[in-house]
Amino acid sequence: MQRVTTLPQAVQFDDLRTVARSELPTLAPGGVFALFCALYLALPLRAHVEAEDALHYAARVRDGDAVWHGNHVLYEPLAGLLHRMMQGLGLQTGALEAMQGLSLAAALIALALAGLLAQSGAARAAAARGAGQAAAARQGALAATACMALVGAGYGFWLYAREADAYLPPLPFVLGALLLLDRRAGTGAGAGRAAAAGLLMGCAALMHQLHAITALGMFLALLAPDRGAPGPRGARWAAAARRALAFGLPSCALALGVYAAIWALADVEADPVAFALGLASDGLWDPPSAMTPAKAAIGLLSALISFIPVFALDGAAALVSALFPHKLIVEEMHAAAALGPVAAAALLAAGALGVGAA
Repeated sequence: MQRVTTLPQAVQFDDLRTVARSELPTLAPGGVFALFCALYLALPLRAHVEAEDALHYAARVRDGDAVWHGNHVLYEPLAGLLHRMMQGLGLQTGALEAMQGLSLAAALIALALAGLLAQSGAARAAAARGAGQAAAARQGALAATACMALVGAGYGFWLYAREADAYLPPLPFVLGALLLLDRRAGTGAGAGRAAAAGLLMGCAALMHQLHAITALGMFLALLAPDRGAPGPRGARWAAAARRALAFGLPSCALALGVYAAIWALADVEADPVAFALGLASDGLWDPPSAMTPAKAAIGLLSALISFIPVFALDGAAALVSALFPHKLIVEEMHAAAALGPVAAAALLAAGALGVGAA
């Protein structure tokens, strides 16, 4: 009997295109995350011109004098604990490097959580529009990729990811809480996840009190009933109120309890309210004025594009001094001194093109 051998069919171009469309988007988030891990590890911070407080924090941690500062009550003590643990393990790491490592770890965890949050929301939105499971997964993966690319490429995010400052360490708690609340929206779970999110936000506020405002925003959002939930209107509002209380009570109890315990046990000289307010007890640093919108816009843009190269251009420092007479720009001018006008213009153009492409 004659034996017939069938050769495998050659892979056609259309098959490759189909595979690329279906598989590559799901692999992209991991690839982008790995890229930023490598970039952040390869680009250490060499100057502290925009976060000089970091040097004060590191000096206190190095000397064993970490303070219970009302603005970030647990940050320095936890950084000191990390430093002592690393020394106990025999690692020859200074306090500054240990605290920079804490910020870097927090930044990379936050970057991954931001991607997961974008992926979850985009996939659920696609499914609500009638997309199939595979299509929703692809859209979620693309959203995660775009989110991590935009956040990771931000100048401000990179700067504080490599700095020994208190801004990045709370972010994993905040994004973890948002992810729990987002999963609640997707699965229908209620008070349990809200309570866990509240505890995470309590931890975030203890790392930096700024996130007490973030927690308040989440509490107000939870007061709104779920759209499309079954049942009478009154019952839906009551369920939302229970969920908001399940979030708010653990958050407040944790944060206020820790502040009260530290005030009572650490021999704090200030009264409890002044201690909890920290520097906010001195009032606003920058009272509202006609320039407030312009300052807000500049602050938003400078988180994406470093404005320091501007000060390497002729006349720029004088112009900024005239527009903002109460703003000290000595540090920015010092950092820009190593740049010539050509390099400064190139960096500004690259930053503008990057933001425009995003």
